[in-house]
Amino acid sequence: MKIYLYGGLGEDGTVEAPLSSAVILYLLNYCHPHSNSFHVCFIDQEHNGETVVKVPEACTQNISHQFMNTMDGIDLVLNCSLPVIQDIAAHTVRSGLCCVARYVVQVSHMAAVKKGHTLIDLLGFRAGSVKACAEVSGWTRLCEVELPKAIGGLISTLRDDKPVSMDIPECLMTFELHFDKPPVLHNDDKKKRQVLKDVQTEAEALISACGKEGGPDIVDEFFQTREAVMPHGSVYYRVQTKAEKEEKKFDINTENGEVCRYGCTENKLIKWCARCNDREKLKRKEELQQNRNARMNERNCDEKTTIESQEVLKNGLNVNGDTDLGIGSLDELSTFIKTLTIHDVIYEHVYAEGTSFTVADVILFVYMYTLSESMGFGKTQLLDNAPNIKKWLVHVMGLPKIRQTSLQCGYDVSSMEGCLKGEGLQFPTEFSIPPVTLDVEEDNPEIGRSSKAKQKALKKDVAVVLEKVKEGRIQTEPGEHPCGSNVHMDWTTVPLQASPKCELPEKRVSRKCEQLENLATAVQSLAKPGDVIVDFCSGAGHLGIIIAYLLPECKVYLVENKEESLGRARDRVIKLGLDNVTLYQCNLDYFQGSFDIGVCLHACGVATDLVLQQCLERGANFVICPCCYGSIHNTHLITYPRSQLFREAGISDYDLIVLGHAGDQTEKATELYDQGRQCMGLVDTDRARLAMERGYNVSLCSLQPLSCTPKNNLLVGKR
Repeated sequence: MKIYLYGGLGEDGTVEAPLSSAVILYLLNYCHPHSNSFHVCFIDQEHNGETVVKVPEACTQNISHQFMNTMDGIDLVLNCSLPVIQDIAAHTVRSGLCCVARYVVQVSHMAAVKKGHTLIDLLGFRAGSVKACAEVSGWTRLCEVELPKAIGGLISTLRDDKPVSMDIPECLMTFELHFDKPPVLHNDDKKKRQVLKDVQTEAEALISACGKEGGPDIVDEFFQTREAVMPHGSVYYRVQTKAEKEEKKFDINTENGEVCRYGCTENKLIKWCARCNDREKLKRKEELQQNRNARMNERNCDEKTTIESQEVLKNGLNVNGDTDLGIGSLDELSTFIKTLTIHDVIYEHVYAEGTSFTVADVILFVYMYTLSESMGFGKTQLLDNAPNIKKWLVHVMGLPKIRQTSLQCGYDVSSMEGCLKGEGLQFPTEFSIPPVTLDVEEDNPEIGRSSKAKQKALKKDVAVVLEKVKEGRIQTEPGEHPCGSNVHMDWTTVPLQASPKCELPEKRVSRKCEQLENLATAVQSLAKPGDVIVDFCSGAGHLGIIIAYLLPECKVYLVENKEESLGRARDRVIKLGLDNVTLYQCNLDYFQGSFDIGVCLHACGVATDLVLQQCLERGANFVICPCCYGSIHNTHLITYPRSQLFREAGISDYDLIVLGHAGDQTEKATELYDQGRQCMGLVDTDRARLAMERGYNVSLCSLQPLSCTPKNNLLVGKR
């Protein structure tokens, strides 16, 4: 199986490549020898302006690879931004750093299991690490978009301009603050109950066996950080002390109006203290940990480094030493353990996503190593101002597999360790935490696997926006389906695998068929032989597969981010024997090929606008049925409103989002139905007007019958 990466052979034998290629090469080495089924093809061409770094020659020594000098025969690959994995047998192309990284782990794990090893833990709880697209998952966005762009830009600036001072990138500080929060522990009640039971049983047995002897030592040992050994990185937890229960060491201020030392005002909080409100507390905590970590300074061999790094972590997390435990005898401890609840079990936030080492840690480690290397591994204020990231790096560097892989890849491990200990020459550029403010109501420095819940549409806000629309003389102009009322298909002539009957329960089949035939007949009215038709957000392929069946002389691409859905579509395509279908597992914006018609059925929220943007940028016709209006929000790719008409009418992004929230209230026989239909139409009018401003003829019509779905608007655009 081939992996296509941006990269060229440097004169010194290194690979000159962007950060995304460096990450995949490191991960292939991490999974070696179980990743031997992959063959890397380096393509030396423009790569979206990403910063090029030198990847050590050693990174490729254990990997089958080649430097390509021709692009012949890889048109399907070049439809997407690299990195890309092409699986010719499965008619599938996978694109995007996180998607490719996950697939490398999955394939390598299948090989590892045969030899008694495991790699699937790298994908985290329920294999969900960096799984969702960047528009949904904060982790995917951080790993795939924000940090590579910020760190690449930082490396370029330091390399070319050598500035005297500069601000630390915002996304890096977001990552730093993420460690201040308690780790997300999935199914935490169940896990903590079992841990609590084990801890109480262990303590009772120890107290019973020791009697009155060894009291202080047993008390101290009880509150030590415990380690649960895992394949790639241990999980650490402890019991909250009595003193901690009585007095919270780090109070969190979330109320507006309280002013912290950094000048938070009534309506705003400084972003870097929005979760702690006093950065000095974190600094004092770090100083205490550094005092306990003196043993980190002696590292003479590989084995000693690994052992001491783990001790550093434990000592840094333990609550013994100078800390008042609040308990002085075994009798007090015996009484105390009976009062414990699951809330007294504290899991330590030692890895990027929380308690477990995942592929996100691998990705972020490569970024931070490359950044440190670009600064000559010197002493820098950047890590001093990001103590949580520094502590995370110390721990990750001490993991045996990371250390082994780093040495295998030719990374300068000793210099990186010296950098983390504050050795080496002082790097001349000063780094500071920027005085960026953040509206409390808008957002917070939070990273997660899924997007925030949709907001509610307040009646007063909807009324205000509708008045603005009226004053701006904006109206929804209903159009007609290209086929008029002749949108029905004879499903009895369609093979089972091309029909939704093969997947959906009987009660849903009729409505789904009605939805599909509305879009399929619209596409038929626009298509001509040889056209390339792209079904964006294709899911299990209901729309794309019926189009491919009806239009065998056209090429059909299914673009979908969810691997499970695309897997079901692949099975259907193979059973039907369709040779005009190619599947792409990637984010919408990673598909960069040319096409003639873009379609989507119920693309959620912002995804509808991404599909429309793809079509407009390539001059393609489109057939789009939107959905989830309440999920629209500004992203790094899309901002609202979309059209000049709405902006000139004074409609703001918040106004359009309010309309979207109200537009989701379209259930029949409810008092808000008519208002919901109006707001839904206005959101789609904004989309239609954007296309019209780009020279399209657009019809905003409805699916027939309206009862086939509450989200029954249809946008049909022709160049």
